[in-house]
Amino acid sequence: MNSHFRLVVFDLDGTLARPRSGWMYFHSLLGTEGISKKNENLFFSGKISWQEWAERDARLWAGASLKKILRAAKRCPLNPGAKQTVKTLQKTGYEVIIISAGLQPIARAVADRLGISKVFANELIDDGEALTGEVKTYVSASNKHEILREFLEETKLEPHQVVAVGDDFSMIPLFREVGLSIAFNPMDSSVGEVAKVVVRDRNLSSILPHILGHNNREA
Repeated sequence: MNSHFRLVVFDLDGTLARPRSGWMYFHSLLGTEGISKKNENLFFSGKISWQEWAERDARLWAGASLKKILRAAKRCPLNPGAKQTVKTLQKTGYEVIIISAGLQPIARAVADRLGISKVFANELIDDGEALTGEVKTYVSASNKHEILREFLEETKLEPHQVVAVGDDFSMIPLFREVGLSIAFNPMDSSVGEVAKVVVRDRNLSSILPHILGHNNREA
């Protein structure tokens, strides 16, 4: 592997995992889609903050069975090519991490299946048997670049050594800081406009030539 890129940061929802939103994945499971849609509209109309949106959504799940949540997280479908993509990157020498504004149960379950050790996502609080309706937020819709900066300080890597892959607006600040940004089936045009590469394909492995080929050109 050429030394130019050393780390690949993946978004979770819509990128490694097939559902576009892990929050909505759990809303569908627990039958809270209707109210959650109202919370979503309040956020996108600027009437509530992202933090309040997360807290309102989490409150809808108070009392939900922890076992049911964890079972659903383990069943969350991967995007086609996710396993091949991560395995190929790791075999080639890249470190792979997840930074997601989604939820820790899904992020951790997906990471375990893919052999990814480092995950940043938001924690649903439980009492051992059920969700309490609280959420501990680490990653928001606007701070992924700050999470990455902290990680880079620990690992002594530089932003130009990072590849970021994702699909939604929460990736835009991150895309602006890294060496290579890949919008994978971007949800809207603003994401694709900021990314250096746009990939529209059902299979995630279609991003590999852009990463591996770029390093070959740099060699």
